[in-house]
Amino acid sequence: MRLAILLFFCSLAAMPSAAWSASELEPWSVWVGSDEENEINVDHSDWGRFLATYVIVDTSGINERNQ
Repeated sequence: MRLAILLFFCSLAAMPSAAWSASELEPWSVWVGSDEENEINVDHSDWGRFLATYVIVDTSGINERNQ
């Protein structure tokens, strides 16, 4: 396991720095628009029921999968 982690970090160091940075930052057009006047009310109750079924919060506040 330690060898795998070491190889991973060595491979990161071997990558050119250009691979880690974007030459031009262009936001996706779908995320650019914003309608501050939008009054749509989204119902998240299905998502809440799903989380209540499959996720538990332990005493430290960390979410865990409900077995």
